[in-house]
Amino acid sequence: MKRFQIQNRPQGKHLFLNLDPHVCKNRSQAAEWRKLLSKEKDIVCEIIENTDSTLIENTRFCLDVLRRENVPIALDDVGGDQNLFCFNFLEYSKFIKFDKCWLRLFEIKPSYKNIAWGFLDFAKESNILCILEGIETSEDFLMAAEMGFPLAQGYLFQSRNVLV
Repeated sequence: MKRFQIQNRPQGKHLFLNLDPHVCKNRSQAAEWRKLLSKEKDIVCEIIENTDSTLIENTRFCLDVLRRENVPIALDDVGGDQNLFCFNFLEYSKFIKFDKCWLRLFEIKPSYKNIAWGFLDFAKESNILCILEGIETSEDFLMAAEMGFPLAQGYLFQSRNVLV
């Protein structure tokens, strides 16, 4: 499936490839991923939200492999109900993807914006790009812009919209 995604992606654009660390937990599996990813550009591996936090060593092994291959890493769905978020993994990440639930949180309790702004400030100082997921309406897009997210992802993008 990953080969299909890589072969059929839009050229010149980042492909965010979901990766569960259990598929890259030993040297044999790592060699296969190196072979697949070594020739590719603009691929970002997302450490997905269903990653089992009890298998931290497997995750760390996978992240080390990707980092040695200079494959950018994104922590996926930060703030989602069922996700793995470990501050130690930030050192591996080039991207932080914020779950779409943040849009709802900003409406329900605006003080959540302060948490997001803290992450955004930290990320900017650390050269990490933040992506707000779930942008499906122009209101969502305006919220992403108001918050200062440099990137957004969602179904709205039928035309070119730029936040920054």
